[in-house]
Amino acid sequence: MPKFFTAYNTRGTQPSPTGDGYEPTFEYQVSNKGVKELVQTGKTCVYDKIQASAAQCEVYSILERYDNGDYSVLHKAQGQFGDFTQFPKTLAERQQQLIDAESMFNQLPMKVRKEFGNSFTQFLASFEDGTYKEIFSKFGQKVEEAPAYTSTTLPTTLPTQETVQPQAPVQPQAPVQQPNFNPLQQGVTNE
Repeated sequence: MPKFFTAYNTRGTQPSPTGDGYEPTFEYQVSNKGVKELVQTGKTCVYDKIQASAAQCEVYSILERYDNGDYSVLHKAQGQFGDFTQFPKTLAERQQQLIDAESMFNQLPMKVRKEFGNSFTQFLASFEDGTYKEIFSKFGQKVEEAPAYTSTTLPTTLPTQETVQPQAPVQPQAPVQQPNFNPLQQGVTNE
């Protein structure tokens, strides 16, 4: 008959090894050839990691920061600024871009794919350092130059004095103060 454990008849406890208090940290690193490798980058003290975020997690310190005007403490993510008009709108669109790129890689001749080690990640890594141009030209493939994009691209024509409309300076508005309403101090009674 199997033995069932209860509150009065418990299974014996065994001490677990405590370890050294440090946990190794690992990161994927992609070599210049596009090969992913898992590399240990260091060790992290678990206790220090917990204590470093203890003050930030206290409810009173979060509310105090909010009262002092830091409204970002209640935001889930920080805002990012840039020209994201060409970026995919959804994760599905981004995934489709990767599928299209992999399909393009698979349609390349076998000799060209062999130069990239038959690896799609190495193919993508070659665009970062520009080695794809040498490989494609070596096999007579046409290389199209994409227009260089930078976030600091200046317009080709600058506005002239006649086209610029003067605008009034924007005045900052003071926050609206809500009066403290106490019916006992103002002589309001229920009638």
